[in-house]
Amino acid sequence: MSVSLCCRRFPLTLNARLVQPTRNGYIVLLPEINPNIPDNIALMKDNMPDFKSLTTEKCVTTMGKHLLDFEQGVRVIEQAVEKAGCTDVVKEVIEPLEKISASLDTSWGIVKNLYLTSSQLMPATTYVPLHHRARRARASKFYSKAIYTACKESDQSKMTEEDQRVIDKFILEGRLAGLDLEEIKREELANVHIRMAECRSDFTMRMQVSSKMFKHTIHDPSVTREMPDQLLRLMSQNKDEPSRGPWTVTLEPQLQELFMAYCPDKELRWNVWQASSRVASHSLEDSQLHNSATLEKIRALRRDEARLLGYESYAHLSMETKMAGTLENVQQTLGNMLKVAKPAADRELANLQQFAWDRGFEGGLQVWDIPFWQRKQRRTLYNFQEETLIDFLPLDKVWTGLLGLCERLFDLKFVEQKMDLWHPDVRFFYIYEDDSNKPVAGFYLDPYGREDKPMTGSRGAWVVNITPAARIHKTLPLSTLILHLDPPIYGKPALLTWADTQLLFKQFGHILQQLLTTVNYTEVAGQSNVEWDAVEIVGNVFLHWLRDPAVFENISGHYATGEKPPVPPLTEIDRHLAGYNLCQELFKAHLDLEIYSTKDFWQDIMKRLWPAHFILPHDHWNSLPCNFSAIVTEQWCAAYFSHVWARMVAADVYTAFTEPDVDLKNIGSRFRDTYLAFGGSCPPGEVFRRFRGRDPSSEAYLKYLGLH
Repeated sequence: MSVSLCCRRFPLTLNARLVQPTRNGYIVLLPEINPNIPDNIALMKDNMPDFKSLTTEKCVTTMGKHLLDFEQGVRVIEQAVEKAGCTDVVKEVIEPLEKISASLDTSWGIVKNLYLTSSQLMPATTYVPLHHRARRARASKFYSKAIYTACKESDQSKMTEEDQRVIDKFILEGRLAGLDLEEIKREELANVHIRMAECRSDFTMRMQVSSKMFKHTIHDPSVTREMPDQLLRLMSQNKDEPSRGPWTVTLEPQLQELFMAYCPDKELRWNVWQASSRVASHSLEDSQLHNSATLEKIRALRRDEARLLGYESYAHLSMETKMAGTLENVQQTLGNMLKVAKPAADRELANLQQFAWDRGFEGGLQVWDIPFWQRKQRRTLYNFQEETLIDFLPLDKVWTGLLGLCERLFDLKFVEQKMDLWHPDVRFFYIYEDDSNKPVAGFYLDPYGREDKPMTGSRGAWVVNITPAARIHKTLPLSTLILHLDPPIYGKPALLTWADTQLLFKQFGHILQQLLTTVNYTEVAGQSNVEWDAVEIVGNVFLHWLRDPAVFENISGHYATGEKPPVPPLTEIDRHLAGYNLCQELFKAHLDLEIYSTKDFWQDIMKRLWPAHFILPHDHWNSLPCNFSAIVTEQWCAAYFSHVWARMVAADVYTAFTEPDVDLKNIGSRFRDTYLAFGGSCPPGEVFRRFRGRDPSSEAYLKYLGLH
């Protein structure tokens, strides 16, 4: 797929020197660069992004210049190495690459920030081609044979640990790009990648089209009587009065998840579940929307990729970028957890079945019934209803409590600074060491959904880096935390659901990991170069803090009266159906690994794995792999297990804060000096050992879930 900047027309012309051939054989067009743009970053003022004066044209033109400057800089470094060789790869390659990437990293961060917060300032038609162009440019340094050879032949014996990690990153990226292969095999690998991109695009298109085909309209208000306002707003055709019908059910993920938990009609639940499980499957009448054959093509292409690179399977190749290390280790660890989770899940479902029968349910529970009855049983057992918590979780109270927790644990101060930004709702905070008046970092908070904010309604969240936390650049680290919370309405302040609160805590862990890194190079700063199954560890540790009764008390209070709610038994609530919930995640993880480590047809894999994870009957029409985009077209192929793995390690990390007579200040300092400081400069297994003094295990996670 060729890429060009086909945004709205600007009064610009093309210059021959701006038509750049790419390494994959096609042309990318950039607008003519204004020769008067200064060498420093034109989007910045006083070392801060100048958001108030930014325009689409200015962003595109400036980033275009930085793209070309970066690519030219890579060529200069390549030519120098090819001509004179390399005696010091850090001084002659790594540091120069860092310096030439600084402007591009910052302008790209600013542009991405605007894309995710203002479709008016940065329309998708402008940003998406530019994003792909920037990704290709940034990757060019890893596809350079000269740079790869210099790194591979370097003597690492006298390098620092961080230098070694950077060099190893370049070596691994180069090897996985096929730079060790003979020319004919490199061409074959490139062809595999081209065909793969086509198949992934086809898979995504079919999934999107077929998922939008389902709609069901509800006219009966008795069906929606217990549904929370958030769900009614998603379904209502009358946006001004969402409590009045009719209501439309679609397969939009957030809507579907809430609907399955609150819909009292089992036939409606089945209808939505079967539609969702059959998206892009052979059950559809239109064969052009079937993904089965495309899925098998993608699997075959990934096998070809692994074979060309010398791996037994794509799942084995995937382990190169995982903390787990080997496929066998992952399978053994997941298998051990399943041995504990499956018997627990069987007991939980038997108990839930009786609970449903006692309340008039007829027949046996099916997969589509579980979310509804799980919510009902949880409310009965723990007097816990998420919808009743909302009035006790005003954003300002939760935010103040979250910052206070981090100040106590990490010796930090958060100070808000008034600024003119891209929207009046956006806030800016400096982060200070507790005993210093010089900030160590800063971040923007854009909390609410709004009309011109892309993906409003998705409830998603993003952390965007603007200036990196790398010493070599000598700039203040800056990031943005972007959320899509409900804004103040009807005279009430912004109120959070329990799910919103969990998301906020998790994402704040991620932004601190980005900003408090104490490394030299961007290549290993924050979450860069952190193995996939370790990326979510810090965020999950923050979720454990949220479940501490003292923390909950600090973040909660009625928005009008300040009254404290009864502290719910949050740990017990997490343990409700924990065996079944874990089996669901283990099933998806095993499915993913089997798809990319065997040649068995995907339906045969489903049939084999289902009874090992669930006592519930398997629906032979269930076509999950045909619409499981995370493992087929996105970054989690042969990596879905990473979600469970990160939760497992995070639970073990958090036990350090709960040991008898623990010094929380000391443990918090050690957590900051390891998990928040190292970024990707240290292998995650070693980070854990330096924090806990031993290797991680699954025992703490299973114990937290009440399964051990």
